[in-house]
Amino acid sequence: MPRFARHRLTAAATLLGLAANVQALDLSGLSKDVQPCDDFYAFVNGNWEAATELPASRARIGSFEQLRQSNDALLEKSLTELADKPSLQTTPGLKLIAAYFSSGMDEAAIEARGLTSITPLLNRIDGLQRREDLPALLALLNRSGIHAPLAFSVQPDRKDTRRNVLSLSQSGLGLPDRDDYFRNDERTRTVSAAYRLFAKTVLAASGRPATDAELDAVIAFETQLAEATRERAKLRDPNASYNPMSPAELAAAAPGVDWSAYLAVLTAGAKLPQRFIVGQPEFATRVAKLAADTPLPVWRQYLALRVLDAAAPRLPKAYATAAFEYRGKTITA
Repeated sequence: MPRFARHRLTAAATLLGLAANVQALDLSGLSKDVQPCDDFYAFVNGNWEAATELPASRARIGSFEQLRQSNDALLEKSLTELADKPSLQTTPGLKLIAAYFSSGMDEAAIEARGLTSITPLLNRIDGLQRREDLPALLALLNRSGIHAPLAFSVQPDRKDTRRNVLSLSQSGLGLPDRDDYFRNDERTRTVSAAYRLFAKTVLAASGRPATDAELDAVIAFETQLAEATRERAKLRDPNASYNPMSPAELAAAAPGVDWSAYLAVLTAGAKLPQRFIVGQPEFATRVAKLAADTPLPVWRQYLALRVLDAAAPRLPKAYATAAFEYRGKTITA
C-alpha cells in the first residue's frame, strides 16, 4: 500500500479491533546439531539462516521483517473489506477510516487532484517577497505538519507531566542524518546524489525547475542547518534537550527573526504560552541567522522542496515514485 505510512495503518487496525493470529513457537529454525552452551546464536538461528534467502527487493529479512509483512497483508485485507462493505462501517470512526483508506488507494483520483492539497502552501511560499513575512510563513508550515526548519509539537512536560507544553526542536534536513552533509564515503555520495535527483525531479514536476546552481544553494543552506544540528549521541541526553524559555528569552537567544510573529501564527486560536521548551537553542540561533542572511529565492526553493518532500507519498505517481526511489530504496538499502 504505497499511499500510507505503516503507523497510520497500524492505528487504523487498532481502531478496528483486529485480533492477532496466535501461532506456536516455530522450532524448525533451530540447529540441533549445535550445542546451545557452545554457541547459542548458531543453535537458535543456524537452520533458519541456511534455509533463508534475502529477496532482491529487500534490504533485510528476519522474523520481525516477516511479522511486518504479515501485518501489512492483514491490514490491507481488513481495510479493503471495511472500505468495500458499508455494512461494516457501524461507527463514525469506522466510516472515517474507510473513507481515508479509499481516498489513499484511489490512484486515479490522486492523479486528477494533482497538487491541489498543497497548492495553498506552495502559493504562499512562491509569494514570499519580504523578509519580515518569513516567520509567519514558517509557523504556517509548522501548523500544516511541515517541519522546516523547526519542528513543532505539543506534548507532556517531561518535568511536570500534569500539563502539556509547546516544544520546538531541530529539523528540516533532506538527507537522512546531519553527518551525511559532511561525510565523503561511497554510501554518502550515493545518498547525496539520489537526494539531488529527487529534489530536481519533484521541483521540476511542480513547475519550479531548479538549476544545478540553485540546488547547490539549497544544499549549502541545509548544510548550514546541519552544522547546528546535534548529533544523535548528544540527543540521548534528555536534560540537554530540555530548555524552558519565555518568548523574550527565545528572542534574546536567537536574534534576527521576529519570534513574536512566528509564535502568534503558531498558537493562533490559543493563548500564547509564556513558557515553552526549546530542544536545541543553538539550532534556533542558526535558523534566526539564516532568516536574516539567506537570500529569499533560496528560502523559497528550500521550503517548496520541504513541502513536496513531506507530501510526495500521497501525491501523483511522479512524486510518489521519486520519493520511493530516494527514501524507500536508496536510503533503506
